[in-house]
Amino acid sequence: MRNRETTTSPDDIQLHIERNGREETVAFSKNAQWLHLASEGIEHVDLSPLSTCATLQNIDLRGNELQNIDLSALSSCASLGHLALGSNKLHSIDLSPLSSCKALHGLDLWENQIQSIDLSPLSSCARLERLGLYENRIQSIDLGPLSACVGLKTLTLDRNGLESIDLAPLSFHNNLDSLGLSSNKLQSIDLSPLSSCTSLQSLFLKDNLFTEIDTTPLRSCERLHTVQFDSGVVDKDIYAHWSFSRPEGGHAWPTEEELKHADQMFFMLGYGDEKAWWEYVVETLRERTRADPKNAGAWYNLGAILLRIGDRESGCSALREALKYADANAELLNMIRGKLEGSCQDTATGSPGK
Repeated sequence: MRNRETTTSPDDIQLHIERNGREETVAFSKNAQWLHLASEGIEHVDLSPLSTCATLQNIDLRGNELQNIDLSALSSCASLGHLALGSNKLHSIDLSPLSSCKALHGLDLWENQIQSIDLSPLSSCARLERLGLYENRIQSIDLGPLSACVGLKTLTLDRNGLESIDLAPLSFHNNLDSLGLSSNKLQSIDLSPLSSCTSLQSLFLKDNLFTEIDTTPLRSCERLHTVQFDSGVVDKDIYAHWSFSRPEGGHAWPTEEELKHADQMFFMLGYGDEKAWWEYVVETLRERTRADPKNAGAWYNLGAILLRIGDRESGCSALREALKYADANAELLNMIRGKLEGSCQDTATGSPGK
């Protein structure tokens, strides 16, 4: 166990713990920055001595047997940045003492048995970046206090019992990059607050009770690259947040820059639908080349994606078409030739081209 000393010094404090029904004492320096007591089988810990630890920055108590914990002493720990209590047996927790922890940036409470939680104290934690609450028993939660946590990057509420949730407090959270709400009991959700989350990259909504979701707001999330829904709950056009829509539908084609990153997109509507996503991208690119046969960029993107999904013959053929029309674009020419030389040397024509 880290932080246990064989001898004590005037700067040591005594931390009392209980495990296997026996009380033990851990010597801990009051000037330390890290308290690591993870996976020690601890059933109870008295944190009161930590009230004198002004320099303490991290507390790691993950993977123990804690059923309750009193955080009162932490109100004096102004430097505390990370509190990890994941994978315990907590039924409830009072976060009030954390309102004094202005430096708090990470709070891990995942894999416990928490049924309800008041996030109000966190409204004072403007630096909070990560809040992990997945795999608990939370049926309802008010995210209102998080509106003050402008630095929030990750919020995970997967595998709870949530029946509804209001995402409005997350509006204009420009740093939010991942939101997890999978495996709950949500029947509907309003995603419009996320349209202003310009850094959002991942959204997990799979394994809920949705029959349909309006995903239009997600098209404003330019960095979004991973979305998981259940099959059939959204329109197929959300496979890409750029909207790979048909010209007759009144929408513009995706730009060359958007298509260039198409092979990084994984809008997986169910575990088995990744194939459908690629088929959709390929179909869209084929229509693009039919509408504009001399568009070297469209041919290149089509070829690159066909190669990625294993259709080597068609991919190389598309790259050779790209080569015909890319004479004025030196950068694109180099990209095409690189693909041809790397993947198409031994196809039917036997040559990478010009």
